[in-house]
Parts: sequence; structure tokens; C-alpha cells
Amino acid sequence: MGPRAIDGAERTAPHPSDVAKALSHPLRVSILQELEHGVSSPKTLAGRLGEPLPLVSYHVKILARLGCIELVDTVPRRGAVEHFYRPLRRSELSADERSQLPASVRETLSGTVLRDITHELAAAADAGTLDGPSGRHLSLTHLELDEEAWAEIGAALDDLVRLARSREAKAKDAGADTVRAALVLARF
Repeated sequence: MGPRAIDGAERTAPHPSDVAKALSHPLRVSILQELEHGVSSPKTLAGRLGEPLPLVSYHVKILARLGCIELVDTVPRRGAVEHFYRPLRRSELSADERSQLPASVRETLSGTVLRDITHELAAAADAGTLDGPSGRHLSLTHLELDEEAWAEIGAALDDLVRLARSREAKAKDAGADTVRAALVLARF
């Protein structure tokens, strides 16, 4: 059995305004991205992100209050209690969710995602894995689109992310050998 909320409460999807609040700070986006790799504590997250523990703990509490993560375990450590969280939602947004956010939040998210993409590309280039696996796809396509095509391509990108996440879960559930991959999508 996987992690379960320690309070046993049923969870519902966060309201779009709560998602906007949660994702309006780059550190909260980074915390959600880190939690996608598994249950973690603010102390571990602070170390991975290179941020002070009090700052990470503050933002973890905000994410929990907004329903984006949940407390799944507590462990006594040297007179203190370490809290462990898991995500209730992913850090990426569908085109529809993104369109409901204020422009300032969309701009913050875009900056955070572009920074993370640049970091991932640089790490892959440094490791010599950018062109490693066969079947790698890298392209830049300039288009002239009407509103219908714009919306259709946005929906197709959302579908591709869902397919990728579904295939990831299936591989993990099957205990298959996996390779770390990055899927970068943009429509602007």
C-alpha cells in the first residue's frame, strides 16, 4: 500500500484560485516538481533545492493549506518531528487551467519553466545524453495558425502530457526498467 494521508481525510481537487496561489511563487513550483519524484520532507527538499529550511517549510505549509500536497507521515528526529509530504497535483497545467490564471502568475510560471528547461538541457548536454537515445526528437516549427488550430494544438499537447504521465505510471507499476526522460512542450 502506498502513502496515505495521516489524517485519513478524503481529498478533492484544489480550486483554480488555490492553484493560482500555489503556483504563483517559483519555489512552490520547484517544491511540487521535487515531490513528483516521491514523498519528501521540507528538510530534504531544502537540501535538494539549495534553499533555507525555514523558507521551504513556509512554502510547504502554503501548498498543504491550498490542497496541493498532503502530509503522509511524521518521524521523530532528535527531539523534533520531521514531516513527509506527497503531491496531490502535478506542477504542470492544462491549457484551460493556465488560461484561468492571472497574467502575472502565468508570467511567473513561464519564467520558472523556462529556467527549468534550460537547466535540464544544460545537464543533458554536460552528461552527453542530449543526443544519446535513439528516437530523440528536437525541433522548432514556425506556423501560421487560426484560432481553431491554436485550440486544437493546445488540446493535443495536453493529451500528450496525459499520455506521457500514463505511460510513466504503467512502467513504474510494472516494475519495468526505465530511463530518465524530459518532455518539453511549448506553444506560443
